[in-house]
Amino acid sequence: MGSERPVFCDQKHHTMDRFLGVCLLLLVKRKPDYGYALMDNLREFGFSDLNIGAVYRTLRKLESYNLVTSTWKAAVQGPKRREYQITRQGEEELFLWIDMLRDRKQKLTTVIDAYEKLK
Repeated sequence: MGSERPVFCDQKHHTMDRFLGVCLLLLVKRKPDYGYALMDNLREFGFSDLNIGAVYRTLRKLESYNLVTSTWKAAVQGPKRREYQITRQGEEELFLWIDMLRDRKQKLTTVIDAYEKLK
């Protein structure tokens, strides 16, 4: 491949919104937390250039679907913080997502292995 610009596999067209939601569900299942701490913990899943607005928009969307709840908690320093927790429905949704991701991982591995055999 030369220096041509990709058309089909242009990373700008691949959104990570749903994957971000899955990662946030996993993080709040592990430990209820507030937005900035969750954003820091997202680095574990490869998110390095997120802005806090995207995190909070996703958390609000998850809350609107009753996948997480939030409550105001007093902070050690500074103002109160909104802490997010997973709901039973959120745990069920996370289970379904992980099951689907396992299936996709298997299919992706098959494609990558087939490509590697061409070398």
